[in-house]
Amino acid sequence: MPERVKPLPLAFFGGRRIAFRGVSSSNSSDEEPLGAAVSPPRPRSAPKDDLSRLNLTLATFDRPTQRDVRFSFPHTSSELWADSTFLENASPYFKDLFASGFAEATLSHAAPVAPSDPNGKRKRVDEDENGGFSDSDDENDESNPPPKSDASSTPPPYPIHSVVVTAAAYSAYRAVLGFIYTNQIYFKPLRSTKKPSHPSSGASPKSVYRLADFLDMGPLKALALDEIADNHTVANVAEELFGDVSKAYAKVLEVHLKYARKRLERVKETAGMKAVFQRIERREGDAADAEILLKLLR
Repeated sequence: MPERVKPLPLAFFGGRRIAFRGVSSSNSSDEEPLGAAVSPPRPRSAPKDDLSRLNLTLATFDRPTQRDVRFSFPHTSSELWADSTFLENASPYFKDLFASGFAEATLSHAAPVAPSDPNGKRKRVDEDENGGFSDSDDENDESNPPPKSDASSTPPPYPIHSVVVTAAAYSAYRAVLGFIYTNQIYFKPLRSTKKPSHPSSGASPKSVYRLADFLDMGPLKALALDEIADNHTVANVAEELFGDVSKAYAKVLEVHLKYARKRLERVKETAGMKAVFQRIERREGDAADAEILLKLLR
């Protein structure tokens, strides 16, 4: 089993740890363990009032309301607003970022400095190592476009930090901000499960895992990893096992391997696994495909 998330500080999160799943189901089969509760145990279906509370909080990120950090997303012309204090408490990355005054040396993945902002220091934050993955929330942003920022709006009358996000989705950042403020998150089912999900709320657990890794948010990273594992089925594990996120993150690879090895004979007969064999036989795969296959079969 993946490592369970340890309780977060009560003073910051009010002593609550809740994760919402995109789909609820009974866990009667090892092929469909969707919607499993995260410790402490709770019903598989999130209470409607809790989901409403999360959605109300998410809606506040689209406007300043006395907040001092603006995240800009050029690919969707959208913005999210947050409080630097909340971000610093939740993420060592943000703590270092704000303490540095956005100095170039503190950003290992920084693009060139953008034009100065009259209300605060402005820096582009480029997360290229997290971009270009399949099953990302970039696709969600395209199918459910976020609200456009109002270029004519009056800037806040106080200093702000302005961060331009060039390689991470609005949906993923919004979901992570929701977790920071409420300790609740709605995970959409992985696309490979072919399960329906809420049209606007939440984010892919793979996108959240990558962003939590970048922001050094260990509890959220572990929670997203648990959700990835809960999305396993015999039918989809090959696609996930040989996917780009699995190849990039060792812990994700480990949970996929653990599931697939226990059901290896059935996994071998799936369309996804047969496609992998064909890809390797035709030498159309990469070195990582062959390495993962060896780990799976040995």
